[in-house]
Amino acid sequence: MRKEILPDPEILRITTEAILVPTIEAVANDAGREIDLAVFVFTDDKAALGLPHLRAGPVSTESIRGTLRLHFREAFAGRTLLYAEAIFDRNSTVLNCSGFSLKGDVKSKSAKRTAFTIRYSVWNWTGWS
Repeated sequence: MRKEILPDPEILRITTEAILVPTIEAVANDAGREIDLAVFVFTDDKAALGLPHLRAGPVSTESIRGTLRLHFREAFAGRTLLYAEAIFDRNSTVLNCSGFSLKGDVKSKSAKRTAFTIRYSVWNWTGWS
């Protein structure tokens, strides 16, 4: 497996704005509830950096809370690959939706999501696939 990296702040900003926020907004809209995720960048199966919480959706007392883990790798042609995995707290889920996973590709000043899966009853971290 290729070594995971701690990306520079610009990569994190682009990833957050272009991939993470729109995805979390869409999931929150579908659930009809606010989503509140603690966010961490992981390298070598350890939290290397904590980031501000990401929140989206209608503010309510019944927020879906959870954790979002971000993993990054360098790729050829100046690209950075992203694997993100969110697991929601069991007591706050909607219809047993346990979270989501996604992949992304960041290059220069742009980022795009390349894969996305909503998860049901998956309560363990799986990592890159």
